Amino acid sequence: SSGNRVALLQRSTRRIDWLLVDNGEGSMQLRTTQGHCVCAGKDGLYVVYPSGETQYSIDDASNWESDFAATFSLCRVPDAAVVSDSENTDSESLGPDMEARRKELWMFRSCHGTYLATDPATHALSCTKIPSFWQANGNNLSVTCTTDTPPRRVHYRNTWKKQDVAFIAAMRQRFLNFNVRSMSVYEALAIAKTLPCHPFRVLRNVPGPSLRTFCFVAAEAVRLAGFPDWVQLAALVHELGRILICIDANTASEAEDGYDWTIACRSRVVGCLPPQRATFGEILQ
Repeated sequence: SSGNRVALLQRSTRRIDWLLVDNGEGSMQLRTTQGHCVCAGKDGLYVVYPSGETQYSIDDASNWESDFAATFSLCRVPDAAVVSDSENTDSESLGPDMEARRKELWMFRSCHGTYLATDPATHALSCTKIPSFWQANGNNLSVTCTTDTPPRRVHYRNTWKKQDVAFIAAMRQRFLNFNVRSMSVYEALAIAKTLPCHPFRVLRNVPGPSLRTFCFVAAEAVRLAGFPDWVQLAALVHELGRILICIDANTASEAEDGYDWTIACRSRVVGCLPPQRATFGEILQ
């Protein structure tokens, strides 16, 4: 219903309206308005077939369990479940409870331990061994696959709570004297190689690109777009502030409490109420 296109048995793609159906046993099925169901296989493939058919349209039928392959467990990921131990979880600090609940994340888990997702390039339904998250919209009774993750929501919760006028004034006083350490851009990029590009990955043990790689990619994209040298330099260094956790003892000790303020996030004003469209405004105190 959101306009995504899904592949049906490797044939041509078409617009499909999907329905979430409770099977009465605590699990969900994905069905279409044209009488198809989504099934999960152990090999990670998804097949759509007419309801009631006994034959699966795959080569290796041993990968399927006909009684359970078409059902998914709906798993709610409440924000409170991923807040760090140092976080105050009383209702006042978490913001309006009902509004926050409407923005919480969900997972669709198959009996094979895989998770329902959408391919970021084709928007086709797929499954992955890495948890993929969905956000529900109670206004139109729909769900949307999102790139948001529980660690990212925790980060923004801490950001909204701790970054006030006093905090920002203290950081300016600490760092605008530029006396932490002197180094070249090359030295800073070497340190950036030790930091992950994506700090909110769900599986931290899965290797990913480094912060240095991200800086190079950003600068190269700006260069290819034809921007002048100074813009390319800005793109190269704009995330290098994150290396403070490696060179400043105070920043490192603060991050041990579960919040690294050097990680870039959406900019916002402080000292007044945020606009309603502010990112994660629902978890603001």
